[in-house]
Parts: sequence; structure tokens; C-alpha cells
Amino acid sequence: MEIASKEKTVTLGYTDYTSDKIYIVNLYPDNKGLWNVTCKYGKRYNANRQDIKASEVSYNAAAQIFDKITRQKLNKGYEVESGSL
Repeated sequence: MEIASKEKTVTLGYTDYTSDKIYIVNLYPDNKGLWNVTCKYGKRYNANRQDIKASEVSYNAAAQIFDKITRQKLNKGYEVESGSL
């Protein structure tokens, strides 16, 4: 199915002397055929904060937002732990 192949999830982690954080970015469709981008983040094993970064947008718009967020986190020192870019 075409929609499933476009879904993306990437888990990013950041660890230093005082921090151990995780950031999970999801790109997924809704039941209307539009796309959403959400982020879940916080301390590792307690990532309980969640933001909606895009809701009911085209796939191209959602993919751009997903890539921008991921790139920003990588530039801040986060590393890919699972998923693909």
C-alpha cells in the first residue's frame, strides 16, 4: 500500500554529562488522506511531552516539516537511534 510506505518514524537521542534525552518524530496519514507530524520528547524512558507540528496537510508539506525538525535536532547534537531519514 502506497500510504504505508510513506509513513516515517525516527528516534533521536542526545546524551552528555548531564542529559539523556530522546526525541521521536512521526509522519503519518489520517483517515481523510491528509498527513500529520507529531513529536514526542523528554528524558529517556520518560518521554511524555508531545507536540503536534503539522495537522491535516499534504504529504509534501508534512515531509518537509519532518525533515526540518529532524535536521534541526541533528544539528544540535542528537543522533539517530532508530528509523530512517
